[in-house]
Amino acid sequence: VIGKHSGSAAIKSKFMEYGVELSEEDAQEVLGRCRQMAMDKKRSLFDKEMAYIYKGYLAEKKRNQAG
Repeated sequence: VIGKHSGSAAIKSKFMEYGVELSEEDAQEVLGRCRQMAMDKKRSLFDKEMAYIYKGYLAEKKRNQAG
């Protein structure tokens, strides 16, 4: 369960379940976004929501690297 009190190890572990190995930098960024969404929704996040956050982060990271 990922929520506002989760740490980067929990995020890394959750993504490893799906074969995605996050760097510490990526884990910290995704964690911040997950925490914010969890606080906004006032509940823990579903895996689908974390995947959505991760996809958005990757797209943003790619745009920043290209620009």
